[in-house]
Amino acid sequence: MKKSWTKILTVALAAATLAGTSLATAIPATALSADDKDTIKVIDVSDSSTALTVKAYQVVEFTYDNGSVTGSQLTALADGSGVALADIKSGMDYDNIVKLANNIDVSTATGIQLTKVAGTTTYQAAAPAGVYIIIVTGADATVYNPAIVSIGIDGDSLTTDNKVSMADTAYLKSTTPKFDKNIVGSSEGNTEGDTVAYGSEVEFEIKDMAFPAYSNFYTDPVGAKELRFEISDELDPTAFEGIDEIEVTVGNGAANTEKYTVEYTDKTGAVTTDTGAALGFTVKFADDYIRANPNVPVKITYKSTFTSNATLNYAENKNTATLKYSNNPKNLDAVKTLTDTTYHYSFGIDADIDTRAETGSSTENRETYELNKVTEKRSAAKDYVDGTSKKTGSATMVSQMPLAGAEFKLFTDESCSTVVKIDGKEAVAESDENGHIKFTGLDAATYYMKETKAPTTPYAYALDTRTFKIEIKADLYDKADNVSEELLGVMKSYTITTSEKGEDGNYTEVGKATYTNTPKVLSGGSVDNGVITHKVDQVEIVNTPLPALPSTGGAGTIAITVGAAIGMAGFLTLYIVNKKKKDDEAE
Repeated sequence: MKKSWTKILTVALAAATLAGTSLATAIPATALSADDKDTIKVIDVSDSSTALTVKAYQVVEFTYDNGSVTGSQLTALADGSGVALADIKSGMDYDNIVKLANNIDVSTATGIQLTKVAGTTTYQAAAPAGVYIIIVTGADATVYNPAIVSIGIDGDSLTTDNKVSMADTAYLKSTTPKFDKNIVGSSEGNTEGDTVAYGSEVEFEIKDMAFPAYSNFYTDPVGAKELRFEISDELDPTAFEGIDEIEVTVGNGAANTEKYTVEYTDKTGAVTTDTGAALGFTVKFADDYIRANPNVPVKITYKSTFTSNATLNYAENKNTATLKYSNNPKNLDAVKTLTDTTYHYSFGIDADIDTRAETGSSTENRETYELNKVTEKRSAAKDYVDGTSKKTGSATMVSQMPLAGAEFKLFTDESCSTVVKIDGKEAVAESDENGHIKFTGLDAATYYMKETKAPTTPYAYALDTRTFKIEIKADLYDKADNVSEELLGVMKSYTITTSEKGEDGNYTEVGKATYTNTPKVLSGGSVDNGVITHKVDQVEIVNTPLPALPSTGGAGTIAITVGAAIGMAGFLTLYIVNKKKKDDEAE
């Protein structure tokens, strides 16, 4: 019949009190000795670190004489722990396991190394009868608490008993903190990536964290260090400004403000108390608070403003959060570091984009030219009047030429009554000398564009009254794409589609630009956008010159015109004088 090790120890202790004259345990049919071994097992060791070591340190051993058990005793590793053999006999509670583990210096103590069973999370080794403390060192992400296993004696054979434990199970207790930084309310529905307009407020949350269940075994050998559990975030210094409304939650409510500190840093990395200038922060929890809240979840939320200094298109703006926590029971300065990055994109029409696909260069940029303002090109201004050739009478235009000075606005609605605001200013663009119409700092969204002022040089032009719909759409990697964690939130493609509203109220596509990314993860986890391919069907918005008096004939033409006007005035004056004279004579 199988016996628990506590019952065996009771028998052994009773035997040991008999003054050594007679033994309560008869000599079994098969003699037992310290050389007899059975298998001890540790289950649920899933950390994949190559430095991981699972060892068993014996704290109780049996004594043998003439092939039988005569008693039990603490080993040298248990001496000085404050745990008595009677404490172990009455049941190994959590506090006693911690005391025994704290008494062992894993750097010098001799233990039995357990070996992993291939394809499982089980480690095992052969060991003599006794009680063992299991200690795991060298783990990467996981915090393992000490546990016990024992080999008892049943009649004339050894029996493995892995179910005698601290608390309710002998399976190795562990904690592997998770870590996830998210964008709250992302316009793309992607918690790792977002598209943002200049001046917008962005809200973040850092969650899925929990304090590890640390035993007192996690104590610095000299008592000078404390457990570390700290969360920091570093915003892109060119894209964001200020940290607002930071909130720390532990469990279901606000954290005890006396149990954590928040340190802010500015764009230079210097500590600051000005949250409006802060671009980074670190939240540090107190040692006693960490120990008192094992497995309790932690969450941090805050907001920041996306500025007009942010880069455009594929030049992503990154924010990286970091969790550091103690994971070495004998060196509290040693920490496991987890990071998570969010990506933020803003768009520009007629803005630079990487064109390595075309040139093979690693740093080539080129304007995109989605929208272009043009007019009719005239081979010689003196040969044309209002767009018609004086020589041939033909109204056929030779070709298009860029037209500067046309003003356009973006609107949020089809009726073009509400102007889009970018960083607090109206979204207004004026075509440049190349006819390019440039808007920057746009979110991925649908806009409506109209010309609000026609050019006045080199001629007066008619105002273009057409309405254009511009749609910017972005596609960011998410979990459905089955890509690595580093690529989540990275933009893989975006399009800018321009449509013209017809007389029937429907829109017809008149131009489309498509940009496609081939990102890759570099060593260290950073992401390179790789080669960006693009196809741009440009939109040409044509203005027509207004009819005007000819002024291209020089001073002679002007003199003739002025002379004719004076002559007409003279004839009109003479007519009025003659008419008045006839009227007087008639009277």
